[in-house]
Amino acid sequence: MSYAVEVQERPRDLSRGPVNEETRMVRKVAVSSFLGNFIEWFDYASYSYFATTIATVFSRHRTGRWR
Repeated sequence: MSYAVEVQERPRDLSRGPVNEETRMVRKVAVSSFLGNFIEWFDYASYSYFATTIATVFSRHRTGRWR
């Protein structure tokens, strides 16, 4: 006994277009660029914060003594 199963294909979403190797590479480059830029700005911001904090905590300029 054999049963015939009708397979219905899902309609393709043509709004996204085909994903080929070039599209994947562009996405990979964009994500890598974003992450590198984010890490660089995070490094800059944390250095700025800690530089001013350490200078304030360990400065003898105003009081003449260690805090």
